[in-house]
Amino acid sequence: MPSWDAEVGTLRIESTYGGKEDVLCPREEAEANLARMITSAAHAGGRVLIPVPAAGIAQELLLTLDLLSRASRITNVPVLVEKIISDATAIHEAYPEFLSRDLRPRISESEESPFFGSQFSTVESFETKQGEPAVILAPSSMLAGGPSAGYLKQIASDQTSKVILVSYQALDTPGRLLLDGSRQVTVNGETVNVRCEVDRIDGFASHSDYNQLMAYVSRLRPKLRRVLVNHGERPKAQNLASQINKIFKIQTQHPLVQEAVKLL
Repeated sequence: MPSWDAEVGTLRIESTYGGKEDVLCPREEAEANLARMITSAAHAGGRVLIPVPAAGIAQELLLTLDLLSRASRITNVPVLVEKIISDATAIHEAYPEFLSRDLRPRISESEESPFFGSQFSTVESFETKQGEPAVILAPSSMLAGGPSAGYLKQIASDQTSKVILVSYQALDTPGRLLLDGSRQVTVNGETVNVRCEVDRIDGFASHSDYNQLMAYVSRLRPKLRRVLVNHGERPKAQNLASQINKIFKIQTQHPLVQEAVKLL
């Protein structure tokens, strides 16, 4: 990220949440929703699957779940962490200088990992007992493959269990289909009828929302002369480019795939 006094003439910016309606909820609200959803499922005897990328959101959730547990907002619910997430977390701990200032001393001054509370355990794929309440963190985030797809098959028929989607869900992925209301998805070539609950929490997203993207562009004025918008569904990219041009009077472009752009 450039410093605010940098002379940025051309900016390339993502548009994952580039729609005007794409305003993410505050973190405090997201944490409250997470605690409520997990507690509700656990009291009913169900399991909660949270499909996540192995790095990034996974570590945010590990810290959040431990915080909620320490505050007794989630009680007596084991957290099962897929091994690939544990491996990615170890890399985070190996380079604390890239983490927040609050985390650095917790890693350097303690033998205990700030990411793993007492109720956390690392598991290999599908090492869960049927019917045992638990929170399961597993990739991939869109349920398109990986361990999370297998866990979905495990809990799909259990109406007391729940899938919580916290990441962006791309078009035509199982996660997006569930988010849009479908209760039949194809996972690894197998049709899965989903009777468990499906919920969404958008406050843990790893992408900036519409307001944050617009604020970023605003901070780079008046030296900014051109904005290239990419990494988003076509309507999102078009909307963000249009709004940047309309509000800030800056030349914008949302290039097509493989379209060449000449930088002056």
